[in-house]
Amino acid sequence: MSRTRRPKAVSWTDDLYHATFHAVLGTASQAKREFRRLLPKGVPPEFFAEFDKDIDETSGLCSAVHIGGTFTVCIWIDSAATIAPRDIIAAHEALHATAEVLGRAGLTMGPETVEAFTYYQGWVLSRLRGLL
Repeated sequence: MSRTRRPKAVSWTDDLYHATFHAVLGTASQAKREFRRLLPKGVPPEFFAEFDKDIDETSGLCSAVHIGGTFTVCIWIDSAATIAPRDIIAAHEALHATAEVLGRAGLTMGPETVEAFTYYQGWVLSRLRGLL
């Protein structure tokens, strides 16, 4: 009898950019359940409808939602991904998360801001390391 592993999850906050992060390593169905558990009440149903549609079409996902006064970033990495190693998927999703947070702060990636983006992506990736 094979046992399904529980999803791994990690959460953290960024006080500078006022963002909360939730990341999950697991199957798509596990991630759907886990994010519904992790996110506070008041998430618009449209967020989960779009999230559920997108998660079924990929091996990783980053999505953001503004809930009340909190900007929340959700990152999912498929534990059964075969398209790429988990660390590659994590780096990809960390860049999406970086673009969400820094874009919200008014930054766009360009020659003058690339260092801010790379440092922030590294910071997000360092937080994801515990999942991998």
